[in-house]
This record gives sequence, C-alpha cells and structure tokens, in this order.
Amino acid sequence: MVCDRSRCAGARGNRAADQQSLRPCLARRRCGQACRHTANASEHLYIGENPFNDIATTVRGNPERKRFIGRDIIDRVMEAAPDTQWRLIIALARYGGLRTPSETLALKWEHIDWEQGRITVPSPKTEHHAGRDRRVIPMFRELSPLLMDVFEQAEPGVPWIITRYRDPSANLRTQLLRILGRARVSPWPKLFHNLRASRATELCNDHPAHVAAYWLGHSENIAREFYLTVTDDHFARATGKAAQKAAQSMPETGGNPPQPATEAIQERPILRGFSDTFISVQPNLLPPTGFEPVYAD
Repeated sequence: MVCDRSRCAGARGNRAADQQSLRPCLARRRCGQACRHTANASEHLYIGENPFNDIATTVRGNPERKRFIGRDIIDRVMEAAPDTQWRLIIALARYGGLRTPSETLALKWEHIDWEQGRITVPSPKTEHHAGRDRRVIPMFRELSPLLMDVFEQAEPGVPWIITRYRDPSANLRTQLLRILGRARVSPWPKLFHNLRASRATELCNDHPAHVAAYWLGHSENIAREFYLTVTDDHFARATGKAAQKAAQSMPETGGNPPQPATEAIQERPILRGFSDTFISVQPNLLPPTGFEPVYAD
C-alpha cells in the first residue's frame, strides 16, 4: 500500500503545527523519534515518503531556559528540606552532578568507597552504550558529611542510599517545588537539570573540560550545548571586579603595610655557603672615631 502525496503533505503540515506549539527542544526530539520510526516504512515502500524528512530533528540547547543556581540559593533550599535524605538528593544533583531521579535512586552503599573517597554512579540513561553503564566521581567535600549523616541513619541490610522516596508515585519535582516554596525561592526552569548544569559549569572552571565531562557522564560537545552557562562571576573575573571586591572585603588598617615579624625573619633558613664567609665579622671592632686621625682644637 502506497500513501498518496497529498496525505503525506497533510501529515507534514500537522507535524509542523504541533512542532510550533511545543518547546523547540521537545518538538525536535519527538519529530526525530517519529522520523526514525517511519524511515523503515519508507524504505520498505509501505509509505511513499517519510513525512518527517524535511522537518528539523536535531536537538539543540535552549539558552533561555539555562540557569546557574548559586550556592547561596542552595543553602536556603537545603535548610527548608524536610529531612537528611532530601538534603542529600539536592546535594547529589547540585554538587555531585547526578541525573535525578534515575542516578540518585540507583545509588547503593556498595557504590561508596569511603577509603578512596570515590563514588561509582550507575547510569541507567546511558547504560545501552558500551562502557557507559557507570562512571566514577570524587566524593566532593559538599557530599561527604551528608552521606555520613544518611549512613548513620540507614537501616541495617538495606542496600539503597535513598529509601524514603522510592515510591513510583512519588514525584521528586513536585516535592522540590514545595521545598522551594518553604524556602521562598522562585522556581527556575528544568529544576534538576539546571542543578546538574550548574555543577558542570563550576567543574569546568576548576578542571580540564574532559575531566569535568567524564565526571558528569556526557561528552564535551553535549556539555557546551546543554549544560555550560556564562555566569556573573565570569564577567567579574574578566574585568577584575572579583579581585577588587576581595580587596575591599579585607579589614582597613591604615598606615604602612604590615612588616614580617622579627621571629619569622630569625627562623628563615641560613644559607651555609654564605654564612660561613661572614661569620668572623664582629661588631664594634672599629674605634668610635673611625680611621681618620684625631686633631686637637
């Protein structure tokens, strides 16, 4: 059975209208899925042509929905969290860069290497790719105390780290919105994604791009397209405002800059090659009158 061209054109028009009513990223993703499904039918001549061939299906990042969530905001949100496990969920997303809920709920105590300070993160989203079913990240200093608190409260024999919010009917996004309300913080777009993206931006500031991408579990190209943002701190560093602000925050003492303490000077190491040369020089070997002869008045 061959589909006539008028019906394909009508289907193409309907898909284009649907694409305009959705967010660009979601629309392109759905059109790409539909294009892959109908490609096989087109190859086997079940339909005359693929109606999605001329529709853009490449998924792009949307800069308007990117947000950098600062640490001061996260501190307020974590203070409003109902318990330790919720604080850990927020920290794993913001400071560990975990995908939430999939990677967070997949964590078990066997994945925590306390001695080496590392966390093995199972990745259900990328496990169908060879060698990408898991990754290893550092146990960042922001995560260590929260993991220890949850460990001390854990029930013996329970393998999962997050236990209270595993019910499939529990919507972590809805609960996070309630926490934001209690903290009086305005919700940002893509709640958990932008937490992870904020961590990606921080890691790229302090580590090579390939290291940050490995810890987050994506490629450098994906990071640039969907995660990395330009923050106010980047502008401050470029214009020198950050250094100026740090200098202004120091206490004003006035007068000359502080000189090193005498004790610190005395404790400096003595270079033996030079000190032996001058060790025989003694003070007060010259008379008070110096070398010139004394003339009587």
